[in-house]
Amino acid sequence: DWGRLECAFDTLGRTVEVAIPWGLIVGDPSSRAVLDDRDGTTEIETTPTTGIGLLAWATTAACFRPDSLGPAVAGARPPGPGEVFLLGPEGSIQASGGQELTISTPLVASYSWSPWEEPITRERVKRSADWVQRAFEGMEAREASRSQKVDANRP
Repeated sequence: DWGRLECAFDTLGRTVEVAIPWGLIVGDPSSRAVLDDRDGTTEIETTPTTGIGLLAWATTAACFRPDSLGPAVAGARPPGPGEVFLLGPEGSIQASGGQELTISTPLVASYSWSPWEEPITRERVKRSADWVQRAFEGMEAREASRSQKVDANRP
């Protein structure tokens, strides 16, 4: 289980907000490399990217599951160009060749970030620090007394 995709609709049902865990997309944020599970390999590779875009797609082709990028039944044909429908930013382009479907979106509709050699961080005490401290107070003493009892029972 790599994470969970979370969706929320606005009160009018016109907007969908999708939260995707960063670790499901980005393999190496310092070099702007995204996860890329290439066919024919057992490893999950990373590929440099100029940005991340979001598209939704649907197909009317038979033998597809909603959560699948390929046919769910062995030997099923891939969807034809008229059987795939995209929902994406204006200027998105769909091209198919053979068994491959390529979709590209304009760079202005993508999220991008600057690569880095050393992350920019700032130390701070989180609001929950006091609560965590209180929860763990005295734990060391309880743990020590338990191990002393175990040691006392040894021959």
